[in-house]
Amino acid sequence: MNLKLLILCFIFPFFCHANRMQNKKVVDSMAYFESKKDWIKALNYGKRKSEVFLKEKNYEAYRTICLRTSKIYAQLNENHKAIELLLKASKSPEVLNTKVNNPSIYIELGLRYSFLRDTLKSKKYYHKALKTSINEKDYENQKNAYQNLFRLNINSNLDSAYYFMKKKFALDKNDRGIYGLSASYNNHFAYYVLKEQYPIAKKYLDSCLVLSQKSDKSSLKISALSNLGYYYMVVEEEYQKGADYYNEILDKYSKDMN
Repeated sequence: MNLKLLILCFIFPFFCHANRMQNKKVVDSMAYFESKKDWIKALNYGKRKSEVFLKEKNYEAYRTICLRTSKIYAQLNENHKAIELLLKASKSPEVLNTKVNNPSIYIELGLRYSFLRDTLKSKKYYHKALKTSINEKDYENQKNAYQNLFRLNINSNLDSAYYFMKKKFALDKNDRGIYGLSASYNNHFAYYVLKEQYPIAKKYLDSCLVLSQKSDKSSLKISALSNLGYYYMVVEEEYQKGADYYNEILDKYSKDMN
């Protein structure tokens, strides 16, 4: 497999998880349908509620439900419909003065365009998300934007990737969250592997593994172990040791990968 594709695989779980973690606080019928993975009922609920909120001129609630509904479209692999809804929520004249969820809407637009492999538009909306999240002191979405801009640049512009990597790392060091720091260590591993500075890459990989062992999130452990498997197979050429790490993932976390 192409080295760059492998590196993309390593950083992909972090950006996906970061987006899934947003906007999950609403406890309603939509949340119930989501928990049951009944995407059609969740989608229909979101459509109905968006019409109600728009009619009531409750634009904050309207934007929130549009954001949630767009993620249901994503579950159904209907990215174009998700984008159409998000653009409506961000550009409709009646809601232009409503700033709530601006960074999150732009983050989601960046993600949807990324899945459609429209890198230019994806970057455009991640930059919009970054600008608005900085203005609003929204640190979580700042980190999210930096992470995704790192991801989109790592295989094409290492200088830009380095800039976004360090910006995110500074925020992660400030709040000391295990998940964010693990993602940043993982970013450093990917960057230094591509720079062929393997001892530095291994240092960050070891730090990522230590943090993952302190977390209850299996996604962190899977990412760290898969990176170790890659490192020993490709860099050290210790194929059995690399295979052992992959087998550990299958033995311990196969259910979490479904």
